[in-house]
Amino acid sequence: MLLLMSALASATPSATAALPTLQPVILGAKKKGGKKKKKPQWVNDWYVTPGGGGQVYSNGSTTTTTVTVGGEAGVTYKYINTPLPRWSGRSRVGVTYIASAADGAKAEGLDVRVGSFIGPAWKNVGIQAGPDIFYNQWTYRAVELDPTFGAELPVTLSAGVDQAKIYVGVSPAWVDTASRRVDWDTVDSKLPGFGHEFSYVGGINGTLAGVALNAQYEYRITAAGPIQGVMLSAQVDGATVWDILNQTQGGAGSSGGTSDESGVGNGPSK
Repeated sequence: MLLLMSALASATPSATAALPTLQPVILGAKKKGGKKKKKPQWVNDWYVTPGGGGQVYSNGSTTTTTVTVGGEAGVTYKYINTPLPRWSGRSRVGVTYIASAADGAKAEGLDVRVGSFIGPAWKNVGIQAGPDIFYNQWTYRAVELDPTFGAELPVTLSAGVDQAKIYVGVSPAWVDTASRRVDWDTVDSKLPGFGHEFSYVGGINGTLAGVALNAQYEYRITAAGPIQGVMLSAQVDGATVWDILNQTQGGAGSSGGTSDESGVGNGPSK
């Protein structure tokens, strides 16, 4: 009996024996770390795009075919890390020279522009507007538009993806040369307008292998009457030109400034 009681006593744990430590369970505890919210900021991209193309103009009685040479340089910018719509725009300097593509057809012109455009952009739709200061002069066979300085206010709506967009727009203009100002009481135009000149545009543009392609229709109301034009053009990204030259010379490398799609995707190329 004594042996049995002694064995039982040795098998019973002591009241003062230490119990195993339990880790507390905290409900709803958040894990440390996680993604930090990005700060809204402006980003920009400089670009240079030399190019050329062809245009066909008609004033209702005659049709003129021309070739164009020129290009533009500027910067695109957008406000990122914010809910849609986001601000997006561009500022650019552009030069276009036009000459006749047919022998004996008197057609030539020069257009120099400095403009800045901005507006809201959603995922696949955007609108931009802004001042466009210009100097130009045109001759289309019997139609002559005297040299003038002026200012336009283009408003352009575009829709599409980065690689291709369609656009439509309107653009009133004011000029300092009196002979270039439209007399709205006598001008023979199928469409209305205001200012000293007025234009309607529509087209499609996109990029392919660093080349910006653009097809555009324009109905422009001038002091000489409405002039309709169809334009096909191509502009080459400055970085692409640099790469081509390097490959031709057996070198390697590229330039730093590349064109953002908003450079040509948010409206007509003028």
